[in-house]
Amino acid sequence: MDFLINNNSVVLNSDDNIITFFNSRDILQLSNLSNLSNLIKINTLNISSCNTLTKLPDSIDTLINLTKLEIYYCHMLTNLPESLGNLINLTKLDIYYCVKLTVLPDSICNLINLTEFTIYGCKMLTTIPYNICNLKSLSKLVISYCDSLIDIPESICNLKNLKIIKIVYCDILKQLSEHLGNLTNLSILEISNCNVITALPESICNLENLKELHISMCYSIIFLPVMLGNLKNLTEFTLSYCHLLTVLPESICNLTKLRILEISNCNLLTEIPAGICNIITLKVLQIDYCKSLITIPHCIGNLINLTKLYISNCCLLTHLPDSICDLINLKEFIIYDCNSISVLPYNIGNLINLEIFKIYICNGITIIPETIGFCTNLHTLIFESSGFTCDNIPPSIILCVKLKILVGSDDILYNIDDIRKVWYSKIISNNPFNNPFNIPFTCFELFLPR
Repeated sequence: MDFLINNNSVVLNSDDNIITFFNSRDILQLSNLSNLSNLIKINTLNISSCNTLTKLPDSIDTLINLTKLEIYYCHMLTNLPESLGNLINLTKLDIYYCVKLTVLPDSICNLINLTEFTIYGCKMLTTIPYNICNLKSLSKLVISYCDSLIDIPESICNLKNLKIIKIVYCDILKQLSEHLGNLTNLSILEISNCNVITALPESICNLENLKELHISMCYSIIFLPVMLGNLKNLTEFTLSYCHLLTVLPESICNLTKLRILEISNCNLLTEIPAGICNIITLKVLQIDYCKSLITIPHCIGNLINLTKLYISNCCLLTHLPDSICDLINLKEFIIYDCNSISVLPYNIGNLINLEIFKIYICNGITIIPETIGFCTNLHTLIFESSGFTCDNIPPSIILCVKLKILVGSDDILYNIDDIRKVWYSKIISNNPFNNPFNIPFTCFELFLPR
């Protein structure tokens, strides 16, 4: 069934019981509709970009089968009806960029079947209803770009089924509840761009089912909870733009299930705890823009399951530990803008599973170790540093049989076959008595004319 308000307003009702109001100039008539009961069968209502809409009709509660309500970019919407709380079958409620919405109706706390609730870009919203704790089915809560939100009620910590919390760009939010650790089923916690928060509650260390912890652009955070290592099921930890953070808690070395660790733009961080080398489950380690970082733990080679290592913009880092060459499962190794590093570990060839090796703007590094030839799975080698030329490429490169991409300084893409021919001719000319039996068999296999 199609449903039309008037010639200037479009309402689409598709066969699967979804109605969309989109970009309707005269949508104010929606508040005067008396026949919403005719739409009783719909399960999804989307109201988008209705810029003159100031309120929703009280009769919205006649949509008893509604399971999904989406209100997007209704810039003049100032309030929601109390009758909204009668939509007891609602499982998902999204409110995006309703910039004049200042308050949510208390009745919203009656939506006992609601599982997902997102408030995004409601810049004038100051509070969340205290009785949000009544949403016993809620599993995902996202509060983002709510610039005027001062606090989040303590009662949120009673939502035992909550699995995902994302609090992003709430610029004046002062603190998180000390009882956040009561959310024992929480699996993902993201706190980002909350500039006034100075610390995370110690109780988050009780989140025994937490799998992902993301802390980003919380510029005022000075320290992390001491017992963070109690998060035994944590698999992913990202920490970025915490400019005042000077140290990581030693306990993170107890995160025995951690697979991804990303630390970036923590400008005052001087070291990574050496015990991190005990996290043998780690597969991805990314350290970038830590401009005060002096060293990387010498025992990093213990991370035998590491497949990706990314080190970027650590301007005080002077060397890479030799044990990096023990990372036998490493597949991708990227070094970017670390100009104080002057040499690569000689035994880089031990990285027999390395597929991608990229070095950008590390002008102190001009030589690739001869052992690179043992990286027989290498298919991409990028060495964009000043002064690096074809002459800096060791002859052993011809043994990298899978190499397809070789980029040098000034974005020069070298022809792999030409380089192989050059080094093949050098091997022949320097071979005593031109005896072909003194040349490694692999060279013949690769470079003799076909």
